[in-house]
Amino acid sequence: MGLKIDDESKLSAGVGFHYSQYSNSAIAFYNAPDPRPDYYRNLPSWQYYQLAVDGPDDIYNAYYKEVNKGLANQIADLWRAGDPNVTQINWNAMYSANYTNNAINPNGSAKYILERRHNNLMEIPLNFLYTNQLNSELKLTAGIEAKYAKGMHYKTVDDLLGANQWIDIDQFAERDFTDNQDIIQNDLDDPNRAVYKGDKFGYNYNMHVINASAFIQNDWKLPLFDIYYAARLSYTSFQREGLMRNGRAEVIGARSKGFGKQMYFIDPSIKAGIVYKIDGHNRLSLNALAESRAPLAGYAYVAPRIKDTRIRGLKSEKVFSADLTYQLNTSIVKGRVTGFFTEFRDGVESTGYYHDEFRTYVNHTLSGVNKRHFGVEAGVSVKLNSSFTISAAGTYGSYKYTNDCMGTMSAENGMNLFTEQLPVIVDGRAASTDYTEKVYTEGLHVSNGPQLAASITLDYFHPKMWFADITLSYFDNNYLDFSPSRFTHMNMYGGKYPNEVGLEQNYNGYRIIGIDKNGQTSMVWSFDEKTGKPVLVRDYTGNKGSDIVKYYNQKEMIGSQEKLKGGFLLDASVGKLIYLNNRKQQLNINLSFNNILNNTSMITGGYQQGRVSRDNKSVTKDIQSVDKFPNKYYYAWGFNMFINVGFKF
Repeated sequence: MGLKIDDESKLSAGVGFHYSQYSNSAIAFYNAPDPRPDYYRNLPSWQYYQLAVDGPDDIYNAYYKEVNKGLANQIADLWRAGDPNVTQINWNAMYSANYTNNAINPNGSAKYILERRHNNLMEIPLNFLYTNQLNSELKLTAGIEAKYAKGMHYKTVDDLLGANQWIDIDQFAERDFTDNQDIIQNDLDDPNRAVYKGDKFGYNYNMHVINASAFIQNDWKLPLFDIYYAARLSYTSFQREGLMRNGRAEVIGARSKGFGKQMYFIDPSIKAGIVYKIDGHNRLSLNALAESRAPLAGYAYVAPRIKDTRIRGLKSEKVFSADLTYQLNTSIVKGRVTGFFTEFRDGVESTGYYHDEFRTYVNHTLSGVNKRHFGVEAGVSVKLNSSFTISAAGTYGSYKYTNDCMGTMSAENGMNLFTEQLPVIVDGRAASTDYTEKVYTEGLHVSNGPQLAASITLDYFHPKMWFADITLSYFDNNYLDFSPSRFTHMNMYGGKYPNEVGLEQNYNGYRIIGIDKNGQTSMVWSFDEKTGKPVLVRDYTGNKGSDIVKYYNQKEMIGSQEKLKGGFLLDASVGKLIYLNNRKQQLNINLSFNNILNNTSMITGGYQQGRVSRDNKSVTKDIQSVDKFPNKYYYAWGFNMFINVGFKF
């Protein structure tokens, strides 16, 4: 909706409504084996790892002879043969387990169900925009924007897989606190509730977010220069609304149901840019930005599914960015090259995983995160003739963490991670059970896709509105998403930490272990906290390691970020544009062919598991020299094709 005030000025307003439903499914299980085929206990390597043997080549390990190699080889052969009972989820086995449980325990919880995790979003945006062409060279733009968003997060039962019902309790809390019936409840207002298909369970909360901002911008158009500068002031608030009274929050005096405390942030932003018009074909442009950004609502809470507890010291992220671009535009050659730089400070990131040492699910939030992105992008296209055009594009960047940040771990069941005890509530409040320590993120790479990419494309166009193209792409410098647990002070360097009875105990960090031909430890190095270099701490032979036949560098095995291999992809498409009704309507048909070379071995991404295996029988809680929890990978889809038909009228 617009209002023309006069010939030079205009006021427009808009309002909208958006509602989206998003969900994904997952398998939930209760007192039953993990059914995932890639679960570490279901893989051939588990026969070695459960004895702390690092695979079939670890022949000098003292426990190598005790490995059930026959079973390991049998499972491996089934994987190689593609046996679906091993390589895929065995749905028949889950149904069978539920049927058996129905007969033995008809009122008990299902062994397996399929759950659906919902993240729905409702948004109502509102904006007012005022423009005024003050003179032939200067334009004024100002506006006010506001948006209310409501995120709705909950789980439902998607399929009972033949079971009678699912009991809505937390099995980890039930395992750890056998004498506490409150802590195991996902909803204390409806304890031990049996849920069925379509019922909400587990967690249920809303996140209310309000954004409002006002901005003003001037644009100058001069013979040789285009200049703009602008300022914006933003207000952001968010508030959690719990719809279940979670027992794991209530027993530690935390709020779980109802509206929590509202948080708000006020953030300024300024930006400016200039374009130098060298001539009709060449341009040089420079842009700069400095602003602060409110944290994302989902990262502002320690465990938003459970409680209203907020991250301590939460503040807005600072962003400083600049880019310089040269652009060439002729009838035959078009090109662009851009150098860019962005600095992020005081960011917040969050993840969740099952912690092997603490034997519970934890939420791990990083605060004070600093990152730096810089690099160059370039693209050029050359028109060979009236039908063919060849173009190339590429980018090379460096996206890294520039500091060591602080990480806060919170057990979802509310217990102290070390003593496994619940806090004592005094006057309705309890001491925090969260644990904070340094996470060594400096120098790690941001996992946001390949940081080196290049492509070359040949386009064909026929006057009768046929078109086709073929593209060869190369991707490299792609890094796996790291888990902060692998880089905590405890794991990197060790130290003194409380044990189960609250007494201080030494924990070893990553070490380098030298093994002799008899499978015995010969020499041991730890890593110096100041230099990061290995320091000899044990020499059991006195002969400077001459009998060492194998080294275990735990930092390289477990405490490092993996760089993925590069690779090529070949894609193509062909299409036809058909005009109808004297060009008033048009029909567009496009057939695309992706990954023509069927490069299914290319890893496109993945993540590092949060679990790190320690030997709890050792006096110093030694990290085991095997990676029981290897990295998880996403692979490129094989050859695929799709057709797209569009009709414009």
